[in-house]
Amino acid sequence: MAPKLYTQDMSPTCRSVYLTAAALDLKLELITVDVWKNQQFSKSFLEINPTHTIPTLDDDGTIVWDSNAINIYLVSKYGKDDSLYPNDINIRAVINQRLFYNANVIFHLAKSLILKTAKRKPFDKDDVTEIRKIYEVIEKFLETTTWMGCDTVTIVDFAIFSFVLFLVTCEPLDSIVFPRVSKWVQKMKNLPYFYVMKKGMQDIETFTNERLNIKSEPMIFDELPLKEKEVTNLTDFYDNNVPSTSWEGNDDILPRSKWELPFKTYIAKDFIKKRTVTEKEFGTISTD
Repeated sequence: MAPKLYTQDMSPTCRSVYLTAAALDLKLELITVDVWKNQQFSKSFLEINPTHTIPTLDDDGTIVWDSNAINIYLVSKYGKDDSLYPNDINIRAVINQRLFYNANVIFHLAKSLILKTAKRKPFDKDDVTEIRKIYEVIEKFLETTTWMGCDTVTIVDFAIFSFVLFLVTCEPLDSIVFPRVSKWVQKMKNLPYFYVMKKGMQDIETFTNERLNIKSEPMIFDELPLKEKEVTNLTDFYDNNVPSTSWEGNDDILPRSKWELPFKTYIAKDFIKKRTVTEKEFGTISTD
């Protein structure tokens, strides 16, 4: 019988468990708990988890909550080797350290941003600053290792990646300023089981658009302007390609927040991706 996971797809913590299970080739029975309808406070769920949090795992009567605890449990029980959570005490110390950073810092920032969205409040400059601080820290993490905890993919990659995929929808990740993080994100997307993330990311985009009353039909731009040219000066690019807006260009970074972007597509050096653009007065933009 497959372990049961009480979950919600758009939750980054839940999606980190999806990645772990997929890496282990372990099938889970997914039971959706709609936190927006307060289903986590139902009597039946509180009997399973009195802390009323998701994800929660029920493995034939063994109950585990907290995504880090769940991932450690799953790799310890179902892993064919220790590669996802190495037994080496020095490597494990680094992995644990970064798991705790994710739980104590990244999680709480992401939670505050999700709650802002739920209350239909746009992100502000302080939010952007905090997101970029996290990018700076994980850029440092990757100075000495090719993955987040060591030189192979582990559960700390799953944990942090799940949140980074949410954060980049709030503040784009500049591949020039954060090259190691950008390369790591791409490596994560190239994992054969990355597909388990896609449903949750679609749900986040839908939730965000609905909460911020973005109702117009999105238009897909398969080809970006100036695709044959390397943009070396973003100020020149915006002056020549972007309608007048309250946002002030900066030569070093991409626009501060997707909520401030005008109805246009953008490129900067190697940061060339297809965008989904919604047509409004000051429009929005999100990266696929």
